[in-house]
Amino acid sequence: MWRCRFLFSLTLVLALVFLCGAALIQPASTQEEELSQWADEILQQVSRLSGLSVKHKVQVKFKERAELRSYLLSKIDEEYPPARLEGWQKSLVKFGFLPAGTDVKELLLSLYQEQVGGFYDPETKQLFLVKGYPDQLRAVIASHELTHALQDQHFDLLSLLTDSSDNDDLILARQAVIEGVATAVMIEYLTGGQLAELPELGPLMKSAVELQMGFTPVFSSAPSYFQRHLLFPYLEGTTFYQNYLKQMKSKDLSHLFSRLPRSTEQVIHFEKYGEAEDLPVMVDLSRLQEVIPADWRLLYGNVMGELDVEMLIQTFLSDHEAKAASRGWDGDSYHTYQGREGVVLIWLSTWDSPGDAREFYTAYKRLIKKKYRRERLEEEGENSSLWQTEEALVYLEMRGEDVLVVEGISKPLLSPVIRAAFSESKVPVFRGKQLSQSARR
Repeated sequence: MWRCRFLFSLTLVLALVFLCGAALIQPASTQEEELSQWADEILQQVSRLSGLSVKHKVQVKFKERAELRSYLLSKIDEEYPPARLEGWQKSLVKFGFLPAGTDVKELLLSLYQEQVGGFYDPETKQLFLVKGYPDQLRAVIASHELTHALQDQHFDLLSLLTDSSDNDDLILARQAVIEGVATAVMIEYLTGGQLAELPELGPLMKSAVELQMGFTPVFSSAPSYFQRHLLFPYLEGTTFYQNYLKQMKSKDLSHLFSRLPRSTEQVIHFEKYGEAEDLPVMVDLSRLQEVIPADWRLLYGNVMGELDVEMLIQTFLSDHEAKAASRGWDGDSYHTYQGREGVVLIWLSTWDSPGDAREFYTAYKRLIKKKYRRERLEEEGENSSLWQTEEALVYLEMRGEDVLVVEGISKPLLSPVIRAAFSESKVPVFRGKQLSQSARR
């Protein structure tokens, strides 16, 4: 996934305005004094709807479209300096999410420019409204972004979005709560209804997005990886928050933000966040450095999570196979390296049961045949397979609840990498802490 240090209103989701009927919304004045008063009135309303008190006023400014690009560029450069951007981009290509040659930076800029209607910056504590949107949308955008301002005043959003540099799945789960709550408040602001009493909003929001696809050419033509990552916090996040309200029967956001989901798995399957909580296992790949050649360069190290596993399989196989093969995810970690002859992927995942591991293993075997133009099966056992492809060797092995994927490696290095990967530690995560000593599950 990609990270950003600002929270924005998504143009596609704002299509809900027209489904909910927003003719009564008063437009914002462009005069500074009137704009401040207008924003204060909305801030008080979203404070009542969210249950978060106003600690201080929020400065609101307008931004021209031309200014937006330079602002977005600075934020992308801040989050993704050249080496990190290169590593992330090459990793996405190696997994198969993107075709080679994709300019990720330009794609992000174009997507943001098309989709951002307004944004709250937790670093400057300011709300920016982008000029060029219809007047009736401005109050809706402000209701969403001012909810972020209140979240920030109470829960320090910047720390939630930046304190885990090697676990994007965790950050995406947090984003789902942050955006889900803000979208819910926006909908309540529009309808005057109680979110817990409304039907499940995910399908309605998805329909609203589909209606707008013809008016969003950049989003419509973007790789599915970026489409899903852009929408996930809003669609699944709102559904998650609806389920939370139904279970808790309270809008106590301090409780929710003190017990945020730890993975996209918990967002997708609310029951794994609820009473029968299924916390992820942290997989440590640090021992790989003992066997990796000195001239290899670590490009990227991160966590896929259930959402990305589902999307990866979906890229090559059916939706049904993708959901079935990703459902038992329990934790993972991957490293990508720049080797002598190309990019090497080493990915170890752990699953809820050997049966879940087998389902993923079997699906990934089918995926390999679709992913590579030329693949020849060199060796096959009950729990392992080795292919020669046009790039290099691809190896897949299952041991109990664990599955190892190695792609792009040469034969002499394969055995040491297998030994190092399967000797890694898995650390169960607990609320508020994780085990201080690595423990094999």
